[in-house]
Amino acid sequence: MTAAPPEIIFHVCRRDEWERAQASGAHAGSSQDAADGFIHFSTAGEVRAMLDRDARKPVARRAVAA
Repeated sequence: MTAAPPEIIFHVCRRDEWERAQASGAHAGSSQDAADGFIHFSTAGEVRAMLDRDARKPVARRAVAA
């Protein structure tokens, strides 16, 4: 049996990146996405683990939006 696709996906980025996206009306990805060459998305069940992992990195506070 195949699991149903998630209804909401999450993208986590630095607060300054999210504020720029809100101001411009577009978001082409975070600095981490640019470094990796693709945009990272998470399901609701993956967000906490990803934030815990990235909490060790010296970045600004994060904003999560759906």
